[in-house]
Amino acid sequence: MSDELERIDGTEPSFSPATEEGTEGAYVPMIPLEEVEEALPRRRRSFAVEETPKKKKKASAVAPFVEFAEVIVGALVAAILVLTLICRTGVVEGESMAPTMHGGDRYIISDLFYTPAQGDIVVFRPQIDGKEELWIKRVIAVAGQQVYINPDDNKVYVDGEPLKEDYLPLYSGTIPHSTPNPIVVPENHVYVLGDNRAVSHDSRYGDLGCVEINKLAGRVLFRFWPFEKFEFYN
Repeated sequence: MSDELERIDGTEPSFSPATEEGTEGAYVPMIPLEEVEEALPRRRRSFAVEETPKKKKKASAVAPFVEFAEVIVGALVAAILVLTLICRTGVVEGESMAPTMHGGDRYIISDLFYTPAQGDIVVFRPQIDGKEELWIKRVIAVAGQQVYINPDDNKVYVDGEPLKEDYLPLYSGTIPHSTPNPIVVPENHVYVLGDNRAVSHDSRYGDLGCVEINKLAGRVLFRFWPFEKFEFYN
């Protein structure tokens, strides 16, 4: 059988004389191809395709700088939106708020959900003809409170109680001027004074008086310049 298997080479079937007695010249059929395939080990060609590894793109040397620039731009845009929609900046003019704040100091103000309270430092446009700049003062009393400046001890009294004013310069006092004394703050108004009472033009003066709430630009949140004097208020 092995001889017959070796002669299978894909050509047409051939005939061979019988070797056993009584079969000389007889036709000997070849083994069917299917049986040969089962008897012989199958040789299969592998067609597995190896995937070519993708080359990793080299990181650009400028990529970190681009990302950093995007972060900075995003922060600047956010800061501009905050300052435009929620907060604003301003600069102190003059020395009427010394020693708390001085001319040239820069601050951040906000009027978002703001209700004036005693002690707040506020910025407003004065109700005086020809005065276009913003003024900065401290709220001494709000609507319904009585303000009295005692000429005997030069102290401010609110609703009959002396006002504790640790922010005033040492040995500083307050003297009344041309507005009624005592005075009850009208509705939707505040009574304001500068911390430097000797030079401050404030609610003691008849041409200003109590300030309407709708004239307030906002409350000073903090001073950011000079940087070494950074300070939050209230």
